[in-house]
Amino acid sequence: MMLEQLQADKEDGRATDITLSSMEAKQLEDSKKKLIWINNRLKTLHGYSSALNLISLSGLTCHLWHLAHRLVV
Repeated sequence: MMLEQLQADKEDGRATDITLSSMEAKQLEDSKKKLIWINNRLKTLHGYSSALNLISLSGLTCHLWHLAHRLVV
């Protein structure tokens, strides 16, 4: 998704020094809609990734706690 976002930025003209007057209004509107969709999708995937990281951290902490209680010193 990040690569798609970078590609959309290049098409939109943000990544280069292309002036907005050289782009047609319709192309600009379409690229903005695409960029908004990509940004929303990237935010959603980032949220899922963060939630899964927290779940795995919790699970590993519980497993470590379980192993620590079984440890015989």
